[in-house]
Amino acid sequence: MSQILRTQPVFRPTVSPEEQAAIRLARLMAVRQHEMDQMLKAFGLTTIQYNALRILNGAGPHGLCGTEMAERLVSQAPDVPRLLDRLTEAGFIVRDRDPENRRFVRARITPEGVQRLVDSAQTVAAMHQRHWQNFSREQLDAFVALLKQLEGQPDTGER
Repeated sequence: MSQILRTQPVFRPTVSPEEQAAIRLARLMAVRQHEMDQMLKAFGLTTIQYNALRILNGAGPHGLCGTEMAERLVSQAPDVPRLLDRLTEAGFIVRDRDPENRRFVRARITPEGVQRLVDSAQTVAAMHQRHWQNFSREQLDAFVALLKQLEGQPDTGER
């Protein structure tokens, strides 16, 4: 059996530049995601919870319903209601019925959630700064433009 395995050629497909780019991007994101997960543990947050707090903080006093939240998350959460349950239990958000449409439940960030976001944001910003310190502003702008193009969005010049 082992003799057969040793004599069979190994299939090594030619990797296109597109596939190389996709593999490198996926690998980089996995490494960065793991690093961020580990860093946010010190703040009692997961990466997706941190992202949810950022989104709700940006949404202002009206907050967002679960569907709106799901559309804005960086990575797709398999269960947004459970994510919101955990943030509610931690005291980082409150949820109440939308007065204009009682079918919708809106989530809003609490002062405790804002504080947790502020506490963790400096560490996250320092991590991003460290990752990109060897790149010029022009290189970063070009990279962001390429990513937007890859996502199918027009480049508006905004970061």
